[in-house]
Amino acid sequence: MNLDYWAGKRVFLTGHTGFKGAWLTLMLIEAGAKVYGYSLPLSSNNQLFNRLKLKEMITHFEGDIRNTAILRQRIEEARPEVIIHLAAQAIVGAGYTDPMETFGVNVLGTVSVLLAAKDTVGLRAFVSVTTDKVYENLDQRKSFLETDRLGSSDPYSTSKACAELVTACIYQSFGFSSRGAAVATARAGNVIGGGDYALGRLIPDLIRASRSGLPLAIRNSQAVRPWQHVLEPLVGYLLLAQNLAESRLGQYKTFNFGPGPESISVENVLGIVRRVSPSLEFHTEYIAAPFHEMGFLAIDSSLAYDQLRWVPKWSAARAIQETISWYLAEESGVNDMYAFTANQLQGYLND
Repeated sequence: MNLDYWAGKRVFLTGHTGFKGAWLTLMLIEAGAKVYGYSLPLSSNNQLFNRLKLKEMITHFEGDIRNTAILRQRIEEARPEVIIHLAAQAIVGAGYTDPMETFGVNVLGTVSVLLAAKDTVGLRAFVSVTTDKVYENLDQRKSFLETDRLGSSDPYSTSKACAELVTACIYQSFGFSSRGAAVATARAGNVIGGGDYALGRLIPDLIRASRSGLPLAIRNSQAVRPWQHVLEPLVGYLLLAQNLAESRLGQYKTFNFGPGPESISVENVLGIVRRVSPSLEFHTEYIAAPFHEMGFLAIDSSLAYDQLRWVPKWSAARAIQETISWYLAEESGVNDMYAFTANQLQGYLND
């Protein structure tokens, strides 16, 4: 991965104020790209974006992605060469609480972004980010390939499977290829990294438990997921966008970005946290799961290696260590968390 490619490139991000979006924004700023971001108005939910003061370094637009007319105006102003669509309702539990919003943002929002982008002059690549949870998972303990059947049992995952279908539909129906723009979807594993404070995610919940002294609620200690540091798939998205823009992949592709065979259980993650950060104190409490979740999830990323030469760099232990070190730095009062985060990025790229 060479970030030099992105110097001076005009890149439009939806959902740039979320956890993944903030890390990707920082990466593109460090690369010298001209970043344009579109998201809902800033709130306390955008803690990492606010903490790193990223708004001051980019062109920041606010709005709902379902407002196609306004979104189209912003894209026209930006004249991007690349669009990466990250905006989503991304929490499994919230999908049960508010399925209408989940399907609205994740399905109709994706339709809106694609329709707003389809006539963009000079657009070379469009990457739509979904999830590893789009596959029909019968708990058969298999690693999913991009060609496996889509189909999920919870609202969030199903909405993302629908987003895959509508991306392919709109690409085929509305002339992206005739205008020179290639389109792809990207399915990443469970990401961890500094600055994630979403409720219901293991590491953020663990950090809150450590800071408050309250127990860490564990739904299923044996649940296995493809844990990876957030930088792994973000590098994959950029490699994918670059290859699309340079016409190396054809017009429509789908790629998995996961840690390979290293999917591990929640119990293993907690064990690694205790080993790499023994000073971090927390205790667990086992609770009945309030909603259905699959026991095992793994994805096969060999296609990304074969066609993009993408390969994950950090083991689960290293990813967890880097993640915990970010939170400990923040808690210790490190003043310039942008510099600390940028140093983590540089360390990853240098490994």
